[in-house]
Amino acid sequence: MRKTVSTCWPWDHNKLTVEQAVAHLVALGADEVCIRTPVYYASYKPEWHSALVAALPDDIELSLWPVVALFNPEAQADKIAEDCERYNPVRVYIDAERHWVLDYIANLPRFLKRLGEHKAAGRIKCPVGFGSYRRASLWPGMNWKVWLTTKVAGRFVIDF
Repeated sequence: MRKTVSTCWPWDHNKLTVEQAVAHLVALGADEVCIRTPVYYASYKPEWHSALVAALPDDIELSLWPVVALFNPEAQADKIAEDCERYNPVRVYIDAERHWVLDYIANLPRFLKRLGEHKAAGRIKCPVGFGSYRRASLWPGMNWKVWLTTKVAGRFVIDF
C-alpha cells in the first residue's frame, strides 16, 4: 500500500526543523510527501520549501498541494507552474476548499485555461488532480463539470 503524507511545513508553528520533518516522514514509512503551497497567499514564496525538498531521501516522492482561491486566476496558475518547474513533483493536488473559490468561481475558466497552457508548454509535466470539500453536495456552485471537462490543446487540464 502506498502512503502519502501531506505537510504544512514550514507553517507548522516552527515545531519541526527540516531534519525532524524528514525523520518523521521516514518513521511514518512515507512513499510520498505532499507539500502545501498556498498560491492564493500574496506573500507566498516557492523557495520556502527548498530546504525540506533538498533533504528528502530518494525513495520519498514529492507532490504539490496548491491551495487556490481564484481571485487572481492567472497569477495562481503561474505560481503552480513555477513550483512544478522548481520541484519537479510526481503529482499536483489542487485544493479548492476555501470559500473564496466560490466567491470568485466566475474566474474558473481563466484559471483552467492558464493552467492548461502551462501543461501544454511542458511547464507542468505531471498529472494534475482536483480536490475539494469532502461533501461535494454542499458546494452546488463549484462548477464541477468545468473543472473536470476543460481541455486546452486537446488535453484535459485536470487529470484525476
